[in-house]
Amino acid sequence: MPTVIVIASATNDPSDQDVGVEGHYEIQLPDDIEEAHLANAALDSFHSQVPVKNLDDFTFVVEDLEGNTLEPDDDVPEYHYAHVGEVDKV
Repeated sequence: MPTVIVIASATNDPSDQDVGVEGHYEIQLPDDIEEAHLANAALDSFHSQVPVKNLDDFTFVVEDLEGNTLEPDDDVPEYHYAHVGEVDKV
């Protein structure tokens, strides 16, 4: 199972509903996800399981376990990979 990290960083003071969102999240993904789609699957899984009221208050970065940034593939529809990964805040 590939494991990636989603880093949620606040760019503004988060609203009361978003307190506690900021941080690092470990996302475990199924083996059949194409490597080029790991960032999409991680972000879709994160956003389907971690409620964020004001997305504009955050940036979201996906990294592999070596710290390399993974970019989403713009050709993959949003939420195509919703609920495929296991999300844990670390």
